[in-house]
Amino acid sequence: MSTRFALPPGVHGDAGFSPDRRFRYWLGRTWDPALPRVAYVLLNPSAAGIRHDDATCRKLHALTRADGGGGFDLVNLFALVDTHQTGLRHPDAVGQSPEAADRWITMAVERSATVVLGWGDGNGRGAGAASRREAVRRRAREVWPLVRSHGPRCFTVNASGAPGHPLYLTSTSTPSSYVPTAGYLED
Repeated sequence: MSTRFALPPGVHGDAGFSPDRRFRYWLGRTWDPALPRVAYVLLNPSAAGIRHDDATCRKLHALTRADGGGGFDLVNLFALVDTHQTGLRHPDAVGQSPEAADRWITMAVERSATVVLGWGDGNGRGAGAASRREAVRRRAREVWPLVRSHGPRCFTVNASGAPGHPLYLTSTSTPSSYVPTAGYLED
């Protein structure tokens, strides 16, 4: 399991989990509701919850704060809480239904001033790496129509054309417009 951290002082946390907590559809952090909100669309949930952050949430907090934001919503291509991404290739990894997962993504995107994509390619190591990459790309194609009209941004673009995951960036990195590489989000 990933390391969990207490929320920073003054940060309010919220989340939308399935009743069995197997799926996390949305995670929210707010420290100043008067400032702009950012929606991050990443790959899949890990250890963060209502009262605890993981390394990714700590990074998103730092990036959002450095850019003048007062909070963020985190949604993912896949809702399955899976620290090692071993289950992403399974049909139910998106959540109880693709429609439910997509409603949470739409909610986060529509209430935010900025949309930042960062799902990457999935864990490229070990058994099932190729099927994980294909599952990520397939799901990215399904989610793209939900985000493309909101001027999505990203921090980096991987060689595959996927928006790179922000975890290992400096906390002062700023996103720029995401323009998909030809063929990445097309059949």
